[in-house]
Amino acid sequence: MLPGLFESPQPQYSIVTRQDQWDAAGITEAPATWDDFKADLATLKAAQPDAWPMSDRWSTNNNVPLGATLQIASPNFDTVAGWGFGNGLWYDEESGTFEYAAATEGYRQLVEYFASLVADGLLDPESVTQDDETAIQKFTSGQSLAISGNTQEITTYRTSLADAGTEATLHLLRVPSGPAGDKVSSGSRRSSGFMLSADAAKQPHFLALLQFADWLYYSDEGLEFAKWGVEGTTYTKDGDVRTIDPDIDWNGINPTGTKKLNADFGFSNGVFLLANGSSDELLASMSSDEVQQFVDEMSTKEELPLAPPAPLEEMEQEQVTLWQTALTDAVTQATAAFILGQRPMSEWDTFVSELKALNMDQYVATYNTALERAQG
Repeated sequence: MLPGLFESPQPQYSIVTRQDQWDAAGITEAPATWDDFKADLATLKAAQPDAWPMSDRWSTNNNVPLGATLQIASPNFDTVAGWGFGNGLWYDEESGTFEYAAATEGYRQLVEYFASLVADGLLDPESVTQDDETAIQKFTSGQSLAISGNTQEITTYRTSLADAGTEATLHLLRVPSGPAGDKVSSGSRRSSGFMLSADAAKQPHFLALLQFADWLYYSDEGLEFAKWGVEGTTYTKDGDVRTIDPDIDWNGINPTGTKKLNADFGFSNGVFLLANGSSDELLASMSSDEVQQFVDEMSTKEELPLAPPAPLEEMEQEQVTLWQTALTDAVTQATAAFILGQRPMSEWDTFVSELKALNMDQYVATYNTALERAQG
């Protein structure tokens, strides 16, 4: 796979707030910590008892409860969770070994925090199971005042509010810090990559294909073409300032446009942009002020280092795949039960024992053996 690499980390996911309602409740500063966030939700509950301070989405996506929110919060608790749970391993820098994330103190603190939000009536318990459409409808109708989102979905929320005739101000929060500090997941400079079929090497035009891919995905001119289109047709350029055609829109940067840069012209779409990185300047050129503010604010967080590689041998891979499936299913079910209060936090040690019974220790040991082997 040929990678896409951003010049700087490009965070996308966080919590979107109905900032007009937060302002009306007297919340004038963004929460610096997750404890501050909880306090703000309590303030909202007191100000608007008939609305949920937060009702979340993306729990039915990959069947991971609170998938996006747990992922963005987890680095600040020294763990991995939600969509970022992956193989369930957490690399401990101090010991130089892997641990099973769900059995760590950080994961327990993370789960306990979100369980407390549900217990205090600050997080809609349906967040763990509801579909995206329901969550978005609650947010855009004023039934909830916060929801997980990203740099694209904030435009979707705003459009839905406008279509409903609601004047609202939205804000994408800088991810709050937590017990483990003010951190963001590593690897956020990486974009999706692309692959070439082995059969391509047999084609007479293989060299031309490589030249085109190199130009399109790795040159300044190609990246500009993929993002902005054709100068004089989809945009104009004065020095370093690009201006999209007044009748063309993309992600709300020109909401009066009747045509879409991606759908009608084929630029700034998944084919081009999901397979490349870009420069800070080019990314900022098509970002709204609020998105750029979010990226700038997130750039002050500490980026976690990547865990070292621990490549498995074929027989090891077959074995850990079986263990991983059972372990992940158990973690997913228990995480939802703890957060919803269906299982008390006093049973945490029992939960860890259940993971051990599912070969957690052997699973981790296999990876640590592979790590030692890779490090020589």
